[in-house]
Amino acid sequence: VLYEMLEPDVQTPERYQRNKQSILDALKLGQSPLFENVLEYKVRRQDGWQFIQQVVFPIKTDRGYRMGSVTTDVTARKQAEQELQKANDLLRAIIESAPTAIVGLDLTGKVQSVWNPAAERMLGWSAEEASGHLLPSVPPDKADEFRRTLEQIGSGQTINGLEARRKK
Repeated sequence: VLYEMLEPDVQTPERYQRNKQSILDALKLGQSPLFENVLEYKVRRQDGWQFIQQVVFPIKTDRGYRMGSVTTDVTARKQAEQELQKANDLLRAIIESAPTAIVGLDLTGKVQSVWNPAAERMLGWSAEEASGHLLPSVPPDKADEFRRTLEQIGSGQTINGLEARRKK
């Protein structure tokens, strides 16, 4: 055996029979949900775990149907996704616990998905109140300056030494 499709704790006789019957039905009819989806598996090889992606398709023959498949090793992609998730979790924890306001804006000045608890305390608006709206702490008489700053950022310029006073 070069690999196992399932980890031992999820291999059951019932699951085996269900999968076997599903494959037999697919071979009889040439139709199956198997043929409509890209499948991903974690498989154990002799040298460790691997992730594969598989596309299964029917092949009509003069004696009925056979199944063909194209299998791709996606281990590197899955590992990169897991590392990215860890990095995102760490970044989210840092943002949420930071003692200073951290706010995510789009280039029109609307609050996006980042509005940490410190922003709520310092600026006086909850994330729900601010989300999707122009940054509420910009006073009307500073709106043009704020817009120009966003334009500079949007064009790739770095803004250094900017001090802003905002309303609460």
